[in-house]
Amino acid sequence: EPIARAGARSSPRPVSVTHVESSAWVWVTPCTSLQAVDELQEELQNIQGQLLPLQGAVLGTRAAAEFSEDFQLYRAEVLGAHRDDEVEVLFLDFGNREVVKTKSLLQLPRHLEEMNELATRVRVAGAKERGLGVELEEMLLEGDVTMLQDQDKGATFFVDGVKLDVSSMPQQSLKDSSEDVEILGDPAAA
Repeated sequence: EPIARAGARSSPRPVSVTHVESSAWVWVTPCTSLQAVDELQEELQNIQGQLLPLQGAVLGTRAAAEFSEDFQLYRAEVLGAHRDDEVEVLFLDFGNREVVKTKSLLQLPRHLEEMNELATRVRVAGAKERGLGVELEEMLLEGDVTMLQDQDKGATFFVDGVKLDVSSMPQQSLKDSSEDVEILGDPAAA
């Protein structure tokens, strides 16, 4: 279910914050889609032993990739190459990124490859792009979170019913994880 835009909904809607990318950008999943996330993850775990190695990881390729923190498979999209044997991937249904061995990527069944992402990247209203705010992450991941999306101003978050004021939160710098990424092109075009 897509995130509502300004004018489409006049009250905040419940979301699950899946990843805090920076003080200005977070990834959310509508609470109404959480069952779909669970079903997707269960299906990936059930078919893990049947998936074939991916042939040809180019920019935009969707595949199954193992996340290093829990060793589970997730849907991922190739963002770029780090070395000959590594690529950076975006975990489509959560928003986090990781560098993985190219040979570890697995082919997704077509219906999982073509399925829309279950998480959406949204800009935090009033936030400045100055790195990851640790306080923001703690607040968004620990309370009941609702969100009001405005296409021009970004997303206003409410934690336990209280509007989150991000303009006064301390910021700390975060190294851009993509600075060493080489964008992969179509090998046939070379």
